[in-house]
Amino acid sequence: MTYRILLAEDEAELRENVAEILELSGYHVVSVKNGLEALAVLESDVFDVVISDIMMPEIDGFELLKAFRKKEYLLETPFIFLTAKMDQADQRKGMESGAEDYLVKPVKARDLIAAIDIALKKRETRNRLKFAELKQLFGKQRKVFFHEMNTPLAGVIASLELLKAYGSTIAPEDFDLFINQALDASKRLDASLKMLKKYQTLDFIQITPINIASIGDFLKDHISKKIDYQGVCVEIKHDFSISFTEEHFKEIVDQLLKNASSFVSDEKPVSIIIDFPTLTIINNQNLFSSSQEIKAEPFQQFKRDVFEQQGFGLGMFIAQELAEKNDAVLKFKINKNLEFEAILSFGSTLIG
Repeated sequence: MTYRILLAEDEAELRENVAEILELSGYHVVSVKNGLEALAVLESDVFDVVISDIMMPEIDGFELLKAFRKKEYLLETPFIFLTAKMDQADQRKGMESGAEDYLVKPVKARDLIAAIDIALKKRETRNRLKFAELKQLFGKQRKVFFHEMNTPLAGVIASLELLKAYGSTIAPEDFDLFINQALDASKRLDASLKMLKKYQTLDFIQITPINIASIGDFLKDHISKKIDYQGVCVEIKHDFSISFTEEHFKEIVDQLLKNASSFVSDEKPVSIIIDFPTLTIINNQNLFSSSQEIKAEPFQQFKRDVFEQQGFGLGMFIAQELAEKNDAVLKFKINKNLEFEAILSFGSTLIG
């Protein structure tokens, strides 16, 4: 296999020398003289490694790397910097932005080839780990998907088959019972499919923030329109304003309250605390016996073999993804009182 390398270097002589070293080492090289040309090439071609100078006309290496990392399909592609000087601040900036390595010009051939080999091996390791994670996720996804689709579907089929076989002889109250069972199962199946669609379209959602002057008033208004939320207790300690996509904020709250509703009791209602700069939802839980951080993952269901749960286990993950896409941070934990907490921190979305 011949690896393909994109080389961005504004000094013609150095560009030719580096390209020659790489070609003699068996790599296929495409050379450009600045960052803009590199971005244009990347729109229509695929490379295994990108090597870039830092100081270039049009856009420099840091700007190229920033634009490069915004493209999801390039996230695993190694990016190596060439520079005329070893500046610690520049090196730290480059590595924090996702550069794989940082080489000082004039670079020795063996050092350049060694850096590329190491970068490619690291990429292969990351890809193997990612494949293992995906394999585990798909296995879990298939198991949850089968259960969540088969259970309500079986309920619909069973009810309809009974009505078909004995409908003319069933008492009216029993007839209504079977109809309601089929309807409830159909609604569960419909809700599951809608949740799955939300998960599958996360990468394509549009961010259209509006100014929400009072998060407390906004939340109270939203909750007042939902019958299922009548028992929710809202405490406003320090109200604040945010810039957020309205539908996403509502969806986050809905997913978190839906998750919390599984553990609601008269003795311990769901609580929402608004205290600048966070919104915290607290509810009782019986799944964990010690305080800990909770990581949200798709198709995640805790102790399903012990506790019956409905849904794909996507709510927390979808809420977290929507928060992140709106520049907020959503974290989950079991607190010292063994209550479940969802903490939404707004950060750069704050106004004023």
